[in-house]
Amino acid sequence: MSHALSAPARSAFFYPVELDNDFPVRGGTPGLQLDDPISALHWHDSLEIGLCTEGAGIFVVGEKVIPFAAGDVTVIGPTEVHIAQSLPGTASRWYWIYLDPVRLLARSGESGSTTIDLASFTGPHFENVIKPGEDAAISEIVRLIVDELRDPRYGQRPSVVSLVAHLLIRVQRLRGVTTPSRVVHDPVGFDRIAPAISIIAREFSGELSVSELAKACRVSEPTLRRLFLAAVGQTPREYWLSLRLRMAASMLRGTSLTVIEVSRTVGFTTLSSFNRLFHRTYGATPSAWRRAAEGSVAAGDRKESDVA
Repeated sequence: MSHALSAPARSAFFYPVELDNDFPVRGGTPGLQLDDPISALHWHDSLEIGLCTEGAGIFVVGEKVIPFAAGDVTVIGPTEVHIAQSLPGTASRWYWIYLDPVRLLARSGESGSTTIDLASFTGPHFENVIKPGEDAAISEIVRLIVDELRDPRYGQRPSVVSLVAHLLIRVQRLRGVTTPSRVVHDPVGFDRIAPAISIIAREFSGELSVSELAKACRVSEPTLRRLFLAAVGQTPREYWLSLRLRMAASMLRGTSLTVIEVSRTVGFTTLSSFNRLFHRTYGATPSAWRRAAEGSVAAGDRKESDVA
């Protein structure tokens, strides 16, 4: 792994999203997520909903590394630090929505607003990426919200309010959220290893130098290891390997690359070591995992067509 150390990567930063007081929701415009080097983690003071319409890659959300592909919906809570990167040499297409659901529903007289606990959409146990096979209706609801925001017309506000309420309830049901969360997320605590996380994310396929990561964070190697274990529950090497395998899973699901091509792209020197580590992590060989993932997407498509 090689990178310039003269200008250490920027730490996590706050990216404010301005929302209208009376209608605190915005977005719906298409955007691109490139494979450019990631410069920093960031977080918002609003709930972020994303819909991937093309491409694949990974999301790094706090301590989680999650592959995404076309058709996926992402739900990222306020204050949760995150970065995203498309597969090498590609760009993914997205629609983004930013909102304050508690204010949105309360201002509209929705009694269900009292059940929306934004802390439940954060933390190590919340799965931020929702696949089509899990609940095809979720991606369709997000598409409808995007349509309402892109083309304002009669009844836009009550329509968006009802769709948001329906969406969040379905996400809470899917993720097993039944009681308010007591999790308090502190993005500032993640700040000290943010330069290392950014370097690993953009150079995951290269060789890992823990000493260079420590220099980027301006700490000793033992301190870096301790900070990683405290922040993400893994050592820098474990986190790096996890990111490689997650990126491989995203490629297997989102591209037509062969298993050996995927193995080489994410930096494994031998196919046997890739197969062994992938099986140990996912409980299946890369080929078997790809077949299962394709079957899950097909099942989701069938569900959506049955609803229609």
